[in-house]
Amino acid sequence: RFFEEWKRVGLLSKDWDPQAFTDTVKHGVKENIWQHAHITQLIPYSDFVTFITKVRAIFHSEFRKHKHLFPNVNCEGLFTGTVLHSLDHALMDWNLEDPLWLDV
Repeated sequence: RFFEEWKRVGLLSKDWDPQAFTDTVKHGVKENIWQHAHITQLIPYSDFVTFITKVRAIFHSEFRKHKHLFPNVNCEGLFTGTVLHSLDHALMDWNLEDPLWLDV
């Protein structure tokens, strides 16, 4: 349902195939992108881990409420591919003075 609405408002191209998204998330899960069960041990030392742990719990809770809207989508894969991936880019921007340093 979301994809059709996003197509309608122009956030996705009209010919975009939602199966591509599902396949991408499944690939991430297949490649062993899993939670790190002991990550909570870092909470006293990391504001980032504290934030991610709280956001992940909320994400999973909300996903369960709306799972019927995301057939064949793995919650952890979706979290990794959206939230963590976005934060990865944001942190790179905050911590890398010049992105051209990566052009090697």
